[in-house]
Amino acid sequence: MKTILLVGCLAFGTCLATSAAQAKIIPQNWKSCHTGAPLRDDGKNDKASVPAWLLPMINPDDARLYALHGLCNEKFHRVVLCLTGWQEDASESWNQPWFKVCAAWELTH
Repeated sequence: MKTILLVGCLAFGTCLATSAAQAKIIPQNWKSCHTGAPLRDDGKNDKASVPAWLLPMINPDDARLYALHGLCNEKFHRVVLCLTGWQEDASESWNQPWFKVCAAWELTH
């Protein structure tokens, strides 16, 4: 299948991404997962601090983590965590989709 897709791309001059890993990273589509709801010390408002579509995808106890370190793509309901030190594995991870999103976000903000 990949061979056929590659030949089709070469023959027609265009190629559509076949998976999320191959999709072009568009920094404007990614925003902080934090919705603006205040994060309280007691953690009672953490679920309100992230988009509602994200809650079924994560452990609700981790909502604060995603609010503070997550990047959300609301259009495609995708999320990436850019935890402190994400750049440290650049030599090994530079081609991973999550790394590209974190790097693009850092360059544009």
